[in-house]
Amino acid sequence: MPTQNPTLQLRHLARNFFFSTACAVLIMASSGTAQAAIQEESSETWFSTIFSMYGITIMLIGLLAALSLRLRDAEVSGLDVVDATTARPRWLNRIGGHYVDGRQVTPDHPIDELGTFDVIVEATGIASLEFDLLDVLAMNGVYAVTGIPAGDRPLSIDGAKIMRRLVLRNQVLVGSVNASRDHFQLAVDDLVLAETRWPRHVADLITHRHPYADFDAAFQHHGADEIKVVLEWAA
Repeated sequence: MPTQNPTLQLRHLARNFFFSTACAVLIMASSGTAQAAIQEESSETWFSTIFSMYGITIMLIGLLAALSLRLRDAEVSGLDVVDATTARPRWLNRIGGHYVDGRQVTPDHPIDELGTFDVIVEATGIASLEFDLLDVLAMNGVYAVTGIPAGDRPLSIDGAKIMRRLVLRNQVLVGSVNASRDHFQLAVDDLVLAETRWPRHVADLITHRHPYADFDAAFQHHGADEIKVVLEWAA
């Protein structure tokens, strides 16, 4: 039986994985450059061993985070507010992830009915959801917040309850925004490996392209069939 505390392993994962996932977003649109840059397969295969050994489950708000962790054989669930037959849930299902419709989370069906997750990666920037997700963080869990809330609408939370939970359940809450060159290299590795495991599936993340002059349309109009949008500059 393993003797090392899985929480310590999860914290090491958080430091490396969360940054590299953010870097993958920036690399996706230039996959040719990414493949030229890779030198050898990532050596961090111990992630897969940890996930299988401890049965770690992960809740994600972001498809690239799901992709990176599915490469390491993690059990992954993704939360969104669209029909299961639309583009994002279908993309997640193809890599072996489980889709959770966030619209089913209501006062009569609270979020904690989804079960608990050992790792949560949040990227929505919706403050109320960011706090609600604490209800499904497991004992010894790690929660990474990458979304930045906009606006100044006040939000009422039970601060004492949150702090008690973090301490008594030995949980980690971390915000992530910066990344180093090594994290970009990890992201490149993952994108190339994903192309091998699921051919053409990474490219399907980019569903819409706009000339840079039409940037307003890219930011303002979002349909259920949209995943990633790219602004293009003429060569």
